[in-house]
Amino acid sequence: AWWGEGLAAASSSSGLGNGLDGVFMVDVGTGATALVGQGIPGANFVTVTPWGTLIVSDPRVDELQELTADGTVTTWLPDLLSPNGTAFTADRSALWSVTTYADPQPVWRIPVVDGVAGTPVEVAAFGAGDVSDGVAVGASGALYVVQNIGGRIDRVSQDGSVELVAEGVPWGASIAFGEGEGFDPCSLY
Repeated sequence: AWWGEGLAAASSSSGLGNGLDGVFMVDVGTGATALVGQGIPGANFVTVTPWGTLIVSDPRVDELQELTADGTVTTWLPDLLSPNGTAFTADRSALWSVTTYADPQPVWRIPVVDGVAGTPVEVAAFGAGDVSDGVAVGASGALYVVQNIGGRIDRVSQDGSVELVAEGVPWGASIAFGEGEGFDPCSLY
């Protein structure tokens, strides 16, 4: 995710203990990297908040972390089952979060007031064989979810209804709508 002057990238060495777990900032002009968020061993997905921090998920840990610009890591939301892809709703009043390792795999809408997480509401759920991973929010406010093992992309509407968007996306992990010159803003990449 673009954060400040660089690209924030989640990095997980899957418990190897090599000190490379957390969030790295990448200067896309020079290629320089710096570890700015340590203490998140399975950092997997980053989302920029409306208040300027990052929400970081680790699907092996049942909580969402928050990372500030000075590198401070705190628990933003405890007791959220295996969170992975996260994205704010179009009006920024709530955070979507999908579950990876569970049966079933809930899709959560977490209300947010003044940067504080409210009680998560289950909106929909997928089966254990799907392995929900990356997400993106469309112009309509719907959540698009790539199913890693399921090999497809689903759309979850605000009312919780689920619709198949694409099949044949094996091991999909991240998705985004097009941004910038040459990329279609109505297409998922």
